[in-house]
Order: sequence, then structure tokens, then C-alpha cells
Amino acid sequence: MTTHKFGIGNWSLSISNIPDEKKAKPVMVDKGNKELEYVPGTVKKGYYVDPETKKEVPNDSVFKRGSNGKPTAKLGRTEHTDKFKEIEAIESYDWEEYACYKVDNVPSDLMAILQSGKAIKTVYTPGNGDAKYYAFVRINISNKRVEMSLSRPDKCKSQKFQELDDIEKGKKKIKTVTLQEGVEESKIEDLLEL
Repeated sequence: MTTHKFGIGNWSLSISNIPDEKKAKPVMVDKGNKELEYVPGTVKKGYYVDPETKKEVPNDSVFKRGSNGKPTAKLGRTEHTDKFKEIEAIESYDWEEYACYKVDNVPSDLMAILQSGKAIKTVYTPGNGDAKYYAFVRINISNKRVEMSLSRPDKCKSQKFQELDDIEKGKKKIKTVTLQEGVEESKIEDLLEL
């Protein structure tokens, strides 16, 4: 388990990975946005090759394809931020969890805030790509440990429920079909015949 230092305001936290299931591998591209093939290593470390020429591509020319479809360099891990806000802890559960870290060495003044039913919301990048995440430092309601949960900014559950609700309201506006002459209406008794 790897441990990292992460500072929020005056608080210095020690965060540790909590093992998660394997995630899909990202698409790796060169500077020209052309996909590369991965050659796994045996004795030699694995490397990427151009699929057409089969020539090895140097590591400093290999990038992840970002969400915008273009090659993007890795973002470094966030080590400290002064931008954060206190929110109700229940709000932090409104976001789909991408990853979770166990938090050790919680300062007493931060622990007092967390025990009062609050959570700390900030932005964090784990240093593994081009994504920024909301980070929620909170006390987990199921196992009572302090954790830092990461969520993508576009993965708010209540927004999805609102979208589903809008779809349902749209379905209610659909015009009802009236029966034409000579067409019989289905009866429940017809379905019960065995």
C-alpha cells in the first residue's frame, strides 16, 4: 500500500491507497495522435511500437489520449492546495466514487470538523493522467474511518436522477393512442387463459 502526503490549507494529511478492482487501460498515442501497440516485456521492460513501422517509440513521446481526443501529458499528483470548502458530509455521497484513500494522521481540529457532520471538498489529481477529481475528506458512515473519496466532476448522482425524472415527465406528455373502429381492446381475461 502506497502512502502519499497531501496538504489542505494548514492540514497535512497522509493518504494510502485502498485496493480497487482493475480499471481499463487507457489508449496510448504518439504526438501525432496515432494509436500505439504495447509490447509486454520479458527480461526487457515493455515498450510501445508504431503499428505500421514496428519501430520502438521512446517513452518521452508516448502520451495518453485525453478526453478531448488529443494527446495529453500526465498531470502531476496534487501535493498541496489552499482551495477547499466545508460541506455537509451527506452531500459528498451524492457523487459516484472513482477511488478512495484511507487518511492517517488527521489533525485534531480537522477531526472536530469531520465529527460535526461536515466534510472537506477540494480538487485533487492523483498523477495518473489528465483527469481532475473532486476530493471529499470525510468520515465513512459504514466503517467510521476517515477517508478521501475521489469523484469526477460530471458524475453527480442527483443530476442523473433529475435527468431520469425529466425523461419520465416527457413520457407523460406523449399523446395517447385511441383505438380505431373494428379493433378490440385487450382484456386481462384473455391473458389468464391457460
